[in-house]
Amino acid sequence: MPVEPRCLKLWIASCHQLVQRTSPCDLPLQDVYKIGGIGTVPVGRVETGVIKLGLVVTFAPVNVTTEVKSVEMHHEALSEALPGDNVGFNVKNVSVKDVCRGNVAGDSKNDPPMGAAGFMAQVVILKPQAMSALDMHLCWTGTQLTLLANLLS
Repeated sequence: MPVEPRCLKLWIASCHQLVQRTSPCDLPLQDVYKIGGIGTVPVGRVETGVIKLGLVVTFAPVNVTTEVKSVEMHHEALSEALPGDNVGFNVKNVSVKDVCRGNVAGDSKNDPPMGAAGFMAQVVILKPQAMSALDMHLCWTGTQLTLLANLLS
């Protein structure tokens, strides 16, 4: 019996959402603000997992660990934020100088984020003249290619 394409797409989407929700928390920071009377508020989009009140998070690659005091989306307080939510969250005892844009926040007890000395990637170069930054899934970052393993034309 053939499966209707629309049903198959909905099933794949629901499986993808389940994987995103049950994976460890990853939240790349888009910016960090200091708000008077509140404190340090990192802002970003929840990519995987859930961020909630009381969660102990680690910021990579700076290796700063702290507790989430509050979570807000569009000036509304939330008990938790799900994948796809753009949120700001208040953290304890962290200065705006300790964390910055591009850092990744994650659950410190469940596969915390870590910095990497290097990685291997498949790169598609659209404009060879503008090869100073790499658009990765979570952020833009400055790059330096150290080894070209294969070249396909």
